[in-house]
Amino acid sequence: MALEKISSADLGRFVAVEVNKRISTKEQLRGLQIARELNDEKSKEIYLSLCKRFQEGIIEEALRFVIDSKAESRAKLFMWKVKQLRQEWQTLGKNPLKEVTTKPRRHKKIKPAALFDNADLAA
Repeated sequence: MALEKISSADLGRFVAVEVNKRISTKEQLRGLQIARELNDEKSKEIYLSLCKRFQEGIIEEALRFVIDSKAESRAKLFMWKVKQLRQEWQTLGKNPLKEVTTKPRRHKKIKPAALFDNADLAA
């Protein structure tokens, strides 16, 4: 498989994101990219939580809508579009939220003898 050469014109299409050792999921990376694209890095926590909470289709469609527009406040427009798309998905019967896949919690096994003090047994 041959590697293609990347010209300097192609590099301008990509949004640079600082490499951070604490980024562990693709949702975190996408949230930081959205904050950069919207020039709203002070609110990056909001974009991180949106990427974690909503389906990728909603986030991507809202971002494309904002990038194509010439709005002054791109962040406000993005939030509005996410809200609108969420409502549209719900009326169509689609689930706009990501499926939560959590592992069941493992509880520590308690020995029956540990439930009582020796004083309780004597009484």
